[in-house]
Amino acid sequence: MKKNVLLLTGAVMLLFLLFTSCEGGKEQVPTGGNIFIFRLSNPDEALNALLKSTDPSTWKEFQDTSTVIKTQDREKICYNIGVKSANALLSVFLDDYDTAEKISGAIKDAADKLNIKSENIETVAKKLVEDLAEKDEQKKQTKVKQTLNTLKDEVVDALNNIGNKAEAVMIEYGAWIEALRQTSSIIMKNYSTHAASALLRKGEAEYFKAQFGSLNLHNPSQKYKELLDATSGLLDLMVPGPNKSLSEETIKSINDIVTQINAGLMA
Repeated sequence: MKKNVLLLTGAVMLLFLLFTSCEGGKEQVPTGGNIFIFRLSNPDEALNALLKSTDPSTWKEFQDTSTVIKTQDREKICYNIGVKSANALLSVFLDDYDTAEKISGAIKDAADKLNIKSENIETVAKKLVEDLAEKDEQKKQTKVKQTLNTLKDEVVDALNNIGNKAEAVMIEYGAWIEALRQTSSIIMKNYSTHAASALLRKGEAEYFKAQFGSLNLHNPSQKYKELLDATSGLLDLMVPGPNKSLSEETIKSINDIVTQINAGLMA
């Protein structure tokens, strides 16, 4: 059993933020100090779409194995937690558990620094580790889905208890943006309209646009304004064309924006 269960906590948070569809999901703008995470459907939807049209062996080149978080800025630390969660998850899908464990150490250290703790999350995450070790593939799928649903709810509760809306949003946003970078990079490597449809994330973009609009309204800053503008740009790009998908040019534009966002917040 892997000793750093926070790896799976962060990974599952990403799983529900990106690798799902917002269709049928619930959307609302949070108020006060609370953070709302989408109640989403199948967590493997986008990955399954990519598996049908891309070679998983090429995904590794888009994995960021860095374990260093240099910044002392709390919101940037939170963003880094989200980004590293995305790469921990990709490592798990690549069966690269050595890298996943190293990344998990950085996630754990950062989370401890921010005092993000939950016994419930650790308990459910440990069960997820056990479920992932199930030998029977059919039983494994059933168990993992059930545990992911439980863990998702625990992550929601933990984020609500952070007490700082901006920090909670930055964890979500870091996971989402990094996962968009990974996915857009994979699609650019081997474009198809089927794969490109995995980046139709308009609902999520609207959610983050509303979040940064609210943050900037109550605590105006250049950072929030820039993130609001960048997210608005992503939202504008996530509109399907006549083929109900996104063009190669649009995928590249999405990749350019998320790469720029990472450059500004990963320093």
